[in-house]
Amino acid sequence: MSSKDKIADGPVLPPKPDLPDCCAGGCATCVLMDYADEMAAWRAECARITAEFDARKATENPR
Repeated sequence: MSSKDKIADGPVLPPKPDLPDCCAGGCATCVLMDYADEMAAWRAECARITAEFDARKATENPR
């Protein structure tokens, strides 16, 4: 997508950890678990923005 096609900025997608970042040792605070938490928060923020947009669109264009 070119910059002229960009409509709005959204939440920043968390960077995926590199495989060497995980030692596969079962750490209590594994970078992959942190990434999963960050992705869940990102998805929730995307859902919140979508719901807000849909609600605004519905009030501006009632059928």
